[in-house]
Amino acid sequence: TIDAFKNTGSMHVLAVSGLHLGILFVFVGSLFRMKLLSRIPVFLQFAVIVGALWFYVFLSGMSISVLRAAIMFSVIQLGVLLNRKGNVINSLFLSAFVVLLLFPKELFQVGFQLSYLAVLGIVLLHKYIDNWMEFPDKTFNYLWSIVAVSISAQLSIGILSMYYFHSFPLLFPASNIVVIVLSGFELALGFSFVFLSEIETLAKPIAFCLDFLIAIKLRALSALGAVPNALFIICLLEK
Repeated sequence: TIDAFKNTGSMHVLAVSGLHLGILFVFVGSLFRMKLLSRIPVFLQFAVIVGALWFYVFLSGMSISVLRAAIMFSVIQLGVLLNRKGNVINSLFLSAFVVLLLFPKELFQVGFQLSYLAVLGIVLLHKYIDNWMEFPDKTFNYLWSIVAVSISAQLSIGILSMYYFHSFPLLFPASNIVVIVLSGFELALGFSFVFLSEIETLAKPIAFCLDFLIAIKLRALSALGAVPNALFIICLLEK
């Protein structure tokens, strides 16, 4: 399993990370755009969204990547509450400042360096790469947007990643489409299963669907990882 994720540049999905918190942030925020909930006062929306984020942070063990994302999303949501447009880069550096204030040694951790570089790359490069292509179909535009995010992140961390791990996955655009799309559904099903686990008639079909999605994701990544020269850079380095 680890090899399948490693060879396709998808290891970030195995860790509880900012990706999962981002999915939760988008999901909870989208609920308040529904007609039924849109009339709820903004300060209550802020309390629910930020409360859900920090509940997940403590539930998942307060890893640095999740803590970083929680601070960023909280600052962004505070800007919405105050009716002020937030600056993502400022939010990113604010979260880095807070994390290093609490855990100074994190500056020398690989995870911290790669995490912040990846987000910075996405913020700075994604818009330009996303504009490279435009499709008439919304689904293809969504998939290309995921690929653009992956390219942005890999460009920003590529050199550092090769320095630490001596490898560079060439199939990361395809693998990230698989993991990001399926992870969103898996996270929603996982939360549903936790809250409905005592109701057997609902928990069983949810568990079946969750197991099915995980199996599909693993098979897809295993197939991509088995492609010759999936880690072409490491082959060159070894020679």
